[in-house]
Parts: sequence; structure tokens; C-alpha cells
Amino acid sequence: MDVKIALCDDCLMFVANGTLGQDDDAADDFHAEKIFARWSNEWTLTYDVVDPHFSWSECDGCGSTLGGSRTDGLAFKR
Repeated sequence: MDVKIALCDDCLMFVANGTLGQDDDAADDFHAEKIFARWSNEWTLTYDVVDPHFSWSECDGCGSTLGGSRTDGLAFKR
């Protein structure tokens, strides 16, 4: 089973690299907690950087409702 998702730039960086690349570990911890709360360890999140787009839709990673870039991807159960 897979689910289409759209990730904000911060979640995209976290899913891709395991970090936001900032000096603030609190931002990494925040995104890890939000993503895990939504997807647990039963899901794998993927992304497709070919077509980022602007959206007001909620981020499927952290739940942010701020408008901004979203990158489409898939979440699939392991």
C-alpha cells in the first residue's frame, strides 16, 4: 500500500539527509518527532525532486500549514 504525499522543504531535507543541515538540533528533533508521530516506523517516505510546486496544503511530514514549496513523493508500508 502506498500513499501520495507532499513534503515541505524542511521535511524534504530531513527525509533525504536525516538532518535539516542547521546548527540547531532542536529543529531536527522537531521534524523527527512530527514525522514519526504521523508515519511511525512502519512507513518509508520517498520524494521526487523533479517537480516541486507552491502549495497552501498541509505538509504530509510535519503538518505545517504555511504556504510554500512542496515536493511530491510516496509513503509506503514496509
